[in-house]
Amino acid sequence: MVHVKLAWGRIAWYGAELGIAFAFVYALAFIVYAIVRATIDLIATPQIDAGWLNIALATWFSLAVPALLLAALFTPVVAIIGALTALGVNAIASARNASPRQAALIGAETSGVFALALIALLTFGAGFTWSLAIIETWMFWLVLPLLLYVVAGGVGGWMLSRMKSNLKE
Repeated sequence: MVHVKLAWGRIAWYGAELGIAFAFVYALAFIVYAIVRATIDLIATPQIDAGWLNIALATWFSLAVPALLLAALFTPVVAIIGALTALGVNAIASARNASPRQAALIGAETSGVFALALIALLTFGAGFTWSLAIIETWMFWLVLPLLLYVVAGGVGGWMLSRMKSNLKE
């Protein structure tokens, strides 16, 4: 494979974009899950006096707005994480002259190491304990986003390698 260079700023920009996109994907997935769950509860409610559709729309709106607002508030954080991850993946993949498949694996591995480091920091540095009482909450708000981050790292590594392949042609 021919070694093609992309500008570091461009690579960081792509990583930031991918991080932001995946943050909103997770927010939308939460919205769909919450709306389905709330709708099932509303359907089971007998004799809604205010009208089923009015209550359903208000419930859906009240679930969607905070999720999208949180995703928007975390945009700077995920952009920085995405940019730094993209720069790290690019450095490793360029040093190894990786194929797209290898770059995807490097991206997933790099993201996985960062995710494990964050879990270790929370567990050992902040004194977080994994107890049965909070495991469901932390799985939904920490582990699932970190798994999505690992997938994003793999996708980003593959995309970065494909961009470099297209530049050399």
